[in-house]
Amino acid sequence: MNSTLARRFVTRLRRLAAETRDAGASAVEYALLVGLIAIVIIVGATALGTQINQKLNNAASSVQGAGGGATN
Repeated sequence: MNSTLARRFVTRLRRLAAETRDAGASAVEYALLVGLIAIVIIVGATALGTQINQKLNNAASSVQGAGGGATN
């Protein structure tokens, strides 16, 4: 009787340990995904920001050039 109880206890402990390992692996995987997504967003925003800055500078130069040198 005691050996059956001990086996059940050990079996449940093993299941719990396996579930804990799986949950830990999932957390690490999610952390890696979040990190990679953040890097992609930063790189994309930087590239897009540079392009927008160039377009606005070109527009500002065109507006200044169209004024004929008049200042307010």
